[in-house]
Amino acid sequence: MIQSLQRFILESDKAKDYDWQHILKIFSLANSDTQQLSELIKDPNNNIIPLQAGWVLRYADGHATGVIYDKVSQQFAKINRGGRFPCGIQLFKVEQIDQIQNGLSKVIEKVTQLDGKNLFYDQINNDLNLKDFGKHIPHKIQQTGNCTWDSAKTLVRGILYFDLCHKGYSHEVAQEMSRNLYKDWTLFDRKIALNEFIELKKQIEEISRKKGISQDDLKDQGIIPETILNKIVNNKTNSKYKDILKTINDHLISA
Repeated sequence: MIQSLQRFILESDKAKDYDWQHILKIFSLANSDTQQLSELIKDPNNNIIPLQAGWVLRYADGHATGVIYDKVSQQFAKINRGGRFPCGIQLFKVEQIDQIQNGLSKVIEKVTQLDGKNLFYDQINNDLNLKDFGKHIPHKIQQTGNCTWDSAKTLVRGILYFDLCHKGYSHEVAQEMSRNLYKDWTLFDRKIALNEFIELKKQIEEISRKKGISQDDLKDQGIIPETILNKIVNNKTNSKYKDILKTINDHLISA
């Protein structure tokens, strides 16, 4: 995720529309340990504290979420793209401020444990006396198995939202502006991933040609999932995907 943001900052003209270096700096705090958390809470120059959250049920089975504590508004955001609804960013007012370090420390400690689920959905509401005041930033539900990526992306959206609120924008304006900025980055990231997919496809085809492996054999193994790719692309009819469709056309259809 950090590499994706760094590449966006370096390569995209859209990144010039906002202080993305500041957003990246805040996002890099998301894997803080409890000692670093204590320092962040005391630091007057840091007002947004994001944390990766979630739980592990057994083996590799679990769910990734996230939380953000905003010191300025004393709000707490739950980031969730699957499991219980609502999906997206749910905002709460923290009534028990003196317990914020204890509450956030539990998020860090429970992220690899089974009871992280109960903490995220219920216990932290009681620990911090969270009050739901009806503000929610909706997102689509995740696809199966990609919660780590989707939750991290949405954590960036939450950071953008609070940063815009600090600049004086209302909830409604910050919600819309953060969405547009978020889409600038995620669209760039999808284009990069698509081009990398195309290059990998070319490499596989070249290697298979040299070794005498047929395309049918590759497709039988799912190594060239063109059918899946086409289904995804055909469902994206919005005009904002035209440049992606053009890339596919240039590199796949005409190849």
